Amino acid sequence: MAVIYFLHFDSDEIGDEPFGYIVENRFIREALYKRAGELPNLKLIAPAKVKMKYEGRNVIEVETNTSSFILHPSLIIGADGKNSYVRKTSGITEQRKSYKQMGIVTTIAHEKSHHGLAHEHFMPVGPFAVLPMQNNRSSLVWTEPTELAHIYMKMSDEEFLAQIKKRVSYLGDIKIASKCWSYPLELMHADNYVKDSVVLIGDAAHSIHPIAGQGVNLGFRDAELLAEIITTRAKRGLLLSQDCLSEYESLRRMDNSLMIMATDRLNILFSNKILPLKLARTLGLGLVNQIPPLRRKFMKYASGRN
Repeated sequence: MAVIYFLHFDSDEIGDEPFGYIVENRFIREALYKRAGELPNLKLIAPAKVKMKYEGRNVIEVETNTSSFILHPSLIIGADGKNSYVRKTSGITEQRKSYKQMGIVTTIAHEKSHHGLAHEHFMPVGPFAVLPMQNNRSSLVWTEPTELAHIYMKMSDEEFLAQIKKRVSYLGDIKIASKCWSYPLELMHADNYVKDSVVLIGDAAHSIHPIAGQGVNLGFRDAELLAEIITTRAKRGLLLSQDCLSEYESLRRMDNSLMIMATDRLNILFSNKILPLKLARTLGLGLVNQIPPLRRKFMKYASGRN
């Protein structure tokens, strides 16, 4: 008889707050735009086209619907995603590794309550995560090999829903509640986060496998540290130095590299049918689940409380 091991994280073990929150991207964007409009020293220019010239000194040409102008910023922060225009224009190189997998993302509405619990099933083809949202709604992050993902994406709504029901039958009757989309999964890590007065944060600096759900958290930590360094210098009446930017790169590269390595190894460990690795992952899950101090350490790191 097969033995199934599982790992359960209970937020009560590490404090009074929930282990984490699932927030729809549209709400994050709305909150950011609202806050941007409240800041007197921030000028938001959108929509606009940007052309950046990098010659040791930053020159940015901004073109809007009604005008165009030139900027000479003392600092450029590249936060423009995995295929960052800022990174490429600055001449910062990167390392990439394709996982030959695709992430399928959608939202479902379901009959039964999720009780605020997130589930992640580790299968040979890749993880299948059910992430609780408000009311009886959940976000699905579904990993499949590229060739199979294309087949799923071409299915009719009825066929696609039938595949989901096989995996989340415990939620009762299910309906698809949003558009379904997919994206290729790959590891990307910039060789440098800083070059002269250009700084990279978030996916412009690093992109990881979603197996641990930590990609956006790493980006938040990048932004938090960089903002702290900039504001501390400003409050002291000091200019932003190259040493400060180097400090940001050193601290964030260490944290990001650890998570990149962890998610890469986890994907290798779980996304295969090799017998020794199957035994290692099942025993590993069971072992962590039976050692409370180790389990709490994992939880604190994943929730950003370390």
